[in-house]
Amino acid sequence: MPKVRIAKLRHTAGRALVVALICLAASGCVRREFAVRDDSMMPNLQPGTRFSWEPIRSDESDLLWRIVVAELPEGEPARVFRVAALPGERVRLDHHGLRVDGDMRRPDFPGMVYRFEAFEARFGYREYYKVPEDCFYLLHDNPLFGRDSRAYGAVPRERIKGVFVERR
Repeated sequence: MPKVRIAKLRHTAGRALVVALICLAASGCVRREFAVRDDSMMPNLQPGTRFSWEPIRSDESDLLWRIVVAELPEGEPARVFRVAALPGERVRLDHHGLRVDGDMRRPDFPGMVYRFEAFEARFGYREYYKVPEDCFYLLHDNPLFGRDSRAYGAVPRERIKGVFVERR
């Protein structure tokens, strides 16, 4: 093959690769990295744990009990949470645990133990709270740390940056 033809092929392949990478980035397929800054997700994620996340692309029902990166109101930095209830569900916290639509909801993994007596006294949850449409009820794995939906209420979907993919 002549040298000019090889050079054109390389140039075309290089442009195609750049276009493909731009399309991937625009579609949200590129994974991002996040580091847990505090004890909020103990014992499941220790402070300093790094993980990759990607924008939400799935059905909302797939998000239940998934770890997400979200921004809370008042200009706080992004934090890590677990999705405890989906849009339209009714949430109630009491000394027995987390109830959603009248049923006791327990996660299918070890280490998530809630001490609701302290929160019942602090936040006064006695009635069910209905999660608004396009919002999620987010909790920390460590109930004694920080503020989550127990303090802020449900978090709008646009504040959820993405979902946990894998540890680094």
